[in-house]
This record gives sequence, C-alpha cells and structure tokens, in this order.
Amino acid sequence: MYKNLTAGEFWQRYQNHPNAVLLDVRTAEEVAEAAIPNHLHIDCTAPDLIEQLQRLDPEKAYFVYCRSGGRSARVCELLTQMGFKEVYNLAGGIIAHAQAGLPIVTQNDL
Repeated sequence: MYKNLTAGEFWQRYQNHPNAVLLDVRTAEEVAEAAIPNHLHIDCTAPDLIEQLQRLDPEKAYFVYCRSGGRSARVCELLTQMGFKEVYNLAGGIIAHAQAGLPIVTQNDL
C-alpha cells in the first residue's frame, strides 16, 4: 500500500530518507518544462513501463510524482503490486509542490 503525502510531507520525507528515489512519471515534454530537482524519469505512458519499473531496486523508497497526482497514484499502485514496500505519492503533483514554494528546476536552470 502506498501513501499519499502533501507537498510539504513529501519533500521533507524525501530529503530525510537515506534510500529515497524521486520518480517523475510525466511525459518528456512535461519534464522539459519544469521538474523537481534530482529526479529519475520514467514516462508512465511508455509501452515498456512495467519493464522499466521492474529494473528499479525494490529495497529503495520511491517518491513518485506527476502533474497533479493521478498518474503517479497509478504508478504507485503498480509498484506496490510488484512488491515494492515503501512508495509515496505526491498528492496534487508538481502543481502542489510549486504552490508550496518548494524547489523546481526549469529549462532555464538546465
């Protein structure tokens, strides 16, 4: 079972977790516009999504986000079905993260 976290909870837990992986599941075009720093990108619309998720280390904690929280919730559900024990969804997605004033990188920062 994954947990939905508010932007503040999500960011704090991610920053303080020793085995955290920040997973952005949006499209490449969305990631190019703006992203949370130091993310791993796996497009949830990719035809090989399951294969990409299977390559992840199930011993790590996954902090998953998308634009508004819907697609990331579906990926969190997949991860838990695959046996991943520690999975967190960013409720409200990167929109909530940005509204909370938390770090975002844009094309201008790259």
